[in-house]
Amino acid sequence: MIMLCGIVWLNNSTLQLSAHSSMTIQRINAAQVDINNINSALQQETSQVRMAASHGLGMKQVNPTQVRFLRAATPTR
Repeated sequence: MIMLCGIVWLNNSTLQLSAHSSMTIQRINAAQVDINNINSALQQETSQVRMAASHGLGMKQVNPTQVRFLRAATPTR
């Protein structure tokens, strides 16, 4: 009888653990969906800012390899 109670208790614990694991997986999936939505909105906002800067301010994005730094001339005395 005690052995039967132990088996029932063990099965019950296993089911509870499975249920908690399932809820955790659902929360992770929901969080991933939220992250994807936020990233998508951020990319859209970034694109709009770049377009506004390009059209409104005449700014354009250049390739980083095309950027050259200026050197200051040596001061004369």
